[in-house]
Amino acid sequence: MLIICFSLLLSFLQIGLFGWGGPFALLSYVQHEVVVEHGWLTSAEFADVMALSRVLPGDVALDAAPLAAYRVLAGEYGTGAAIGGIVVAFTALAVPAFALSALMGRFRERLCSSDVGESILSLLRPMSPGLIAAAAILLMNADNFGSPAINPWQFGVSLFLFVATLVGSGYYRFHPLFMIVLCGLAGLLLY
Repeated sequence: MLIICFSLLLSFLQIGLFGWGGPFALLSYVQHEVVVEHGWLTSAEFADVMALSRVLPGDVALDAAPLAAYRVLAGEYGTGAAIGGIVVAFTALAVPAFALSALMGRFRERLCSSDVGESILSLLRPMSPGLIAAAAILLMNADNFGSPAINPWQFGVSLFLFVATLVGSGYYRFHPLFMIVLCGLAGLLLY
């Protein structure tokens, strides 16, 4: 049992350290470790773990890792060992993220308090609106906004929603999530 717990620790620590790209990238990494690499679970068992982790609140990958650890240990070693496996898997998966966040926070504090860091930030601040505007312009194509020549109604609605979002979030300071919900409802009603 100690060998499996140590293997779980190393596998999930590796996932925690090198698993970048969001929850679905982490899920494929967890699947690779527990199904392909170690053969602890079959693909069908991992699909069951995935289904259960999607029902639970929170991050899918952070739910799937302890569930997979539980499934690995529960059948052969019992519930007590499986709960220990849950603690090992979750801790190994979460600790690297906490440690890296703390290190980046310290790095940011030191960078912001230095003259060099303040100079860099003063150069980057005016670039942020420009980068956001560039992204918006790149997304304003016929696939996303429609075309006035092909479908003028879709183009007009898209333009209206874009301007309404700018005014609502910029001038009236509405929360972005509120604006997304409003635009989604308006899009459903107007299309």
